[in-house]
Amino acid sequence: MFLINKLTIKSIKKECAAISRLITVSLSLVFMLSVFNLSFSQNLKIGVISANFLLENAPQTQRFREVLTSEFAPREVEINQAVVKLRSLQSELNIATDGSDKNILLNEINRLNRDINRLDEDYRQDYNLRKNEELLKVQKEVSDAVLKFAQEENFDLILESDVIYAADKLIVTKAILERLK
Repeated sequence: MFLINKLTIKSIKKECAAISRLITVSLSLVFMLSVFNLSFSQNLKIGVISANFLLENAPQTQRFREVLTSEFAPREVEINQAVVKLRSLQSELNIATDGSDKNILLNEINRLNRDINRLDEDYRQDYNLRKNEELLKVQKEVSDAVLKFAQEENFDLILESDVIYAADKLIVTKAILERLK
């Protein structure tokens, strides 16, 4: 329940970041093309992608989200049941009149509250760890797909805020290294 709101906010932030990067890439591309002379830029095949959009919309991402939801559902149910029990004990505390009953209930409420906090923290850590593991797999698949597409379609350059792919003829690292020697 609370994860959905956090995921929605993260998704909106990622989309804003992707738009910002796309604008930056577009401006960089315009600058780069203006630096190259016209005849050279006509021979250049350039593509621009949004890696965030690809990651968010890849079928593999949807599959791993479904797997995580089903994998962590029992733990979420356990936390929710503990919260219901906590509320029940708090209601009993409000009704209790005997001082010793109140102390017992208060101790039980404090213990259960600590347990809920621990369960919630463990849940979030484990969930994030698994999500990151799965996200790395998807990122690798997306990266491989971008590279394969670029090679098959004879792109010289694929841009996404950082360079994702550049043809060998555009890589000047060795030439610069030779000049530095």
